[in-house]
Amino acid sequence: MHSSGFAGAPVSRSLVLGIIAASILVSVTDIKYYFWIQVDPHFWKYGQLWRAFIYQLCYTNSSEVLMAAMTLYSLRGIERLWGSRKFAVSPLLQ
Repeated sequence: MHSSGFAGAPVSRSLVLGIIAASILVSVTDIKYYFWIQVDPHFWKYGQLWRAFIYQLCYTNSSEVLMAAMTLYSLRGIERLWGSRKFAVSPLLQ
């Protein structure tokens, strides 16, 4: 039987909701500039190596959020096949 929505796919549901919530939070608090990364001034000149980790946490415009949410939504079928534990640690998400 074919499941619809996020039934049986808790990791995909959490990732989609997390991406959307983080993007809304960044837009509301007006800290989008922290998520933009350039190697020359940020890494070398100012030593802001922490930006290499946070830029992956949030998307800064609505088209990026939409594409990421649609991609993760389409991966829910793979999560159902593999199981949530294997899907969560797979290199597919990293």
